[in-house]
Formats: sequence, C-alpha cells, structure tokens
Amino acid sequence: MESGEYASASEVMREALCDWKFRRAQRDQIITELGRRWDAGIASGPVTEGNEAFSRVRARLDAKLSDHGAA
Repeated sequence: MESGEYASASEVMREALCDWKFRRAQRDQIITELGRRWDAGIASGPVTEGNEAFSRVRARLDAKLSDHGAA
C-alpha cells in the first residue's frame, strides 16, 4: 500500500488470494501431467538399461549394413 500500487488492505489480500489460487491450479496441472507421463511410461513396457539398448541398436545396424554390403 505504501508504494501506491494498492488502495487498501483488502486489495492486497484479494491480489494475494488470486495469486495463490493461480499457483495452486498450476501445481495441480503439473501433478496431473506428471501422473499421466508416469502411467504412460509404465504402460510402455519394461525398461532397458542404456548401454544394453545402445548395444542392441548397434547390432541391428551392423546386421543391416552387412546385409546391404553382401547384396
């Protein structure tokens, strides 16, 4: 109020409540999205460790390159 931005204490409280509600809604949206992504990750199947996944990709690529070179 001293800065002149608000005319009364009730305006300060109204603004604070509005800001709090907005932040709470944002938090709820973030929590909902994290839950959705968690569920999608679980539904996508078992996890493969990074080095193992890259080894599989390299093996498939090597096989394709070998097949292409042999043709």
